[in-house]
Amino acid sequence: MKRKVDNTNENKKRRLGSSLKNNTRYPLSYLFSSIVHRQSPLCLTNSSQGVVVAAPPRPIPSSIHCLSGDLYTLNNSALSSSLTYNIKKVPIRMAENYHKEHTITHLNWNQKGTTLASVDETGKLALWNIENSVDSWSLTYEVDLRQPVAAILWLNADREYAPYRNDDRCEFVRENVFGPRNPFGYLAFIAVTVHGEISVHYQRNGSIFSTFSTTLPKTGHRDTSRADTGCYGMALAGLDDWQRMSHASLVLGKGGDIYLASYYSECVPKTIYLYKISIQFPCKSENGAIFCQSTANLRFNSVPDPYLESISNPEMAITQIKLSHSSDEVMLHVCFGEQDVSTKQYSGYYGKWTLGHITQQIGGNYFDGNTYSDNVIRREQIELKYVSGFALGDRFVTSISCSRSGELALGLSDGSIHMELQKNRSDFHLARYSNDNQTTSLSSNFWQVVGSHMYEDEFFDPVFGICFSPCETHLLHILSSGRIGSARITMDTVTEDNEGGTIKSLEQQMKLSLLNQTDNLDLISEVIRIGQLPGYEDISDQILENVLLAYESFFYQQDLNILQATPESNIIKRNDIEEWTLARTRPAYGLAIGTYRYLSGKRMQFINLTKAIQLPIILECFMGSCTSDLDDMNEVLDFNNKSSKFLSFNPDSLWSLVSLSTWTLDYVRWTLQEWNILFNSRHPKTSGNKDLSSKQTHAVLLVHKESRISLIKILLMIQQFIQYATTSKYELQHMVETKSLLLRHISTTLTSEPVPINDVISFLQALDNIKDLEEAVRNNKSSRWSILISSKLPSGEIMDELKKVTGEYRSKCAVPAIYLETHKDYPIDVIRKKRISNTSGGLQSCIRCRQLYLPTMSDTLDPTSFSSWFHSLTRRCVCGGLFF
Repeated sequence: MKRKVDNTNENKKRRLGSSLKNNTRYPLSYLFSSIVHRQSPLCLTNSSQGVVVAAPPRPIPSSIHCLSGDLYTLNNSALSSSLTYNIKKVPIRMAENYHKEHTITHLNWNQKGTTLASVDETGKLALWNIENSVDSWSLTYEVDLRQPVAAILWLNADREYAPYRNDDRCEFVRENVFGPRNPFGYLAFIAVTVHGEISVHYQRNGSIFSTFSTTLPKTGHRDTSRADTGCYGMALAGLDDWQRMSHASLVLGKGGDIYLASYYSECVPKTIYLYKISIQFPCKSENGAIFCQSTANLRFNSVPDPYLESISNPEMAITQIKLSHSSDEVMLHVCFGEQDVSTKQYSGYYGKWTLGHITQQIGGNYFDGNTYSDNVIRREQIELKYVSGFALGDRFVTSISCSRSGELALGLSDGSIHMELQKNRSDFHLARYSNDNQTTSLSSNFWQVVGSHMYEDEFFDPVFGICFSPCETHLLHILSSGRIGSARITMDTVTEDNEGGTIKSLEQQMKLSLLNQTDNLDLISEVIRIGQLPGYEDISDQILENVLLAYESFFYQQDLNILQATPESNIIKRNDIEEWTLARTRPAYGLAIGTYRYLSGKRMQFINLTKAIQLPIILECFMGSCTSDLDDMNEVLDFNNKSSKFLSFNPDSLWSLVSLSTWTLDYVRWTLQEWNILFNSRHPKTSGNKDLSSKQTHAVLLVHKESRISLIKILLMIQQFIQYATTSKYELQHMVETKSLLLRHISTTLTSEPVPINDVISFLQALDNIKDLEEAVRNNKSSRWSILISSKLPSGEIMDELKKVTGEYRSKCAVPAIYLETHKDYPIDVIRKKRISNTSGGLQSCIRCRQLYLPTMSDTLDPTSFSSWFHSLTRRCVCGGLFF
């Protein structure tokens, strides 16, 4: 009797590991035959939030997984074979179970980067919504189209900001939504099947979707009324002898028009059909409608250029077609391939056509003896005009992709990737515009991004998919072996010219990412790289200061000349706004923290920023646990007016508030220690530390107004919490037997501090009452982050005032006990009061900043006692990134 062996762990290890050592693969002839008769799968996609989803090609076992983390700063060419703690590879089990063993043909994120569309070879389509993190997914919509899908396109729903050059400055304007927009919900997409059926699926409410469809004109359908019958049912019924679309591409032009390019591999002569699609969503009295008009045909029975002499050969097959838009033009990219049976060698060609308008005149003028008559009829037509092309030699194109700005990326059968040089530099794009490294490539306007890849047995590893980073500074690719890599596509050198140098373009792209709330980890990698070049060591401070000042001015509408952008409708236009909420500042905090984390010389700034952002979180926890009225809460938190009111709290949240209070008091001891050591230490007059404003220190956290005010309010809430816990009558519903332990812990720990809370509050109020302190901190139009970025105290008369206040409170706040305290710069679980090491396995960290840890509190308190804002914060990092 054979013993059954459990290979579950082994299979899981094989899936999550590298497939480089697995030599099981299809030969190159199979790949060539596959892309000739069927569009190559779109198996790699990247969202605007920086989450990469991939479906490795066959014969690798079917799987769908997502990669999150730092795929750009590491600049690793084989990420899947050398995963580190910064990169996490998570299988999407729900999608794998839904599609079973079928090959994935399309993976596509929506505009916002929250919903993923997956389509397999049988026509089953599903929308997956990413929830709390990359470990949590939910099925939003599913449909079986019963036919393989040739192309899919999301319809835009958001108005994004775009940069426009106005004289010598850049303006950010919210663009209109191009193309049709779903009037009932957020999600909507269009799908085209291989048999020419066009369907629009749009969200009604939640998981309720509606659809309407039509068919392409002149597609050779024998039975268009049998749309509910799948392709296999058609074959059994003998109705499958129509033309089958082998290649297709959809694009949404700048003018809002949808264009479809289709090709049938069995069609002779080779012809690409171009259609213009218009969508009308249903209203109260009319149903939805799709208008499809044939606009132009491109036949390859003649040679448009000597470089493409062989494309008219019937044996030359089309392998890839791609529609893209650059500025206001729609481009058609066509790739060809041919196999020499005798020598078993391959050759390829590439051509580019643009969509143009021509005017035809019919008739003319004539004289009838008395008057002249004009019988000219002018008619506009659309035609595809040849632009350029070249031959590839002993290789062919296996993958093709286009950036938002129109640059083309070609993946070849030898594993190399080539990128088109940037043409329009007025939009502050960071892609390379000149071949500064002199790398030989396909053509004069192409350069080699990645060299050829091989297996261990020296056979070429073709490129299977290509996508771009959110801000298009890096190119991600997946090979036939399943390896995933990234490569930078920006300039190697820093340029400074009138059209927009590297530094200026980088600043504008960072501002744009904050306005559109997209991931900017790839931009951070560029800042780090440039900061390592000679002469640019302090460029990170300059860029961040300009970007954060512009971001602050935009949201508070203080100086519109700094960031020329049209504000959102919900932004309050006031110049005297003092409230500095975390909800508004977290994208900017995430940008600064993510940048300083990788810079070894900016450790002081990194710690100050991470500590400053934790204070608003703790304050929200106290306010969310308070059950008193908001007016009473605001009255107590107004530290300028002494209030005699007492607040009440949710009893089930008291244990968590103990941990938060302990963390806050540890923070107070640490900051007081830093402050008093700095001000009370004596230095010789010749010492370099004599000038306190020239030294970077953590003491700036007490000068930073927002952090100081948040700390005062937290200490006031701690006093109220102690008052309620020790004097009020309450019962713990979930942990009744721990009430006595809770009271003992509060009385022994929270009330026996080296520095009483009232003395700390008085000291912080004295700092807050220093005249012109805020003006000294924010001089020369600096932002609220400036003092944290520099980590230096203000100089001049303000320093004398700080010394004076420190001397007045020396006897109260500089007790010997605080000098005995030690502080470790480890992440802290503020709920469980626990130091967390970097090797902690079960902890969630942010894919953007990877430092701000916020564990779940469901084990210790009732979630209903917290505000909805705090619940959303636990599902998403405060810097805007996703937890993994």
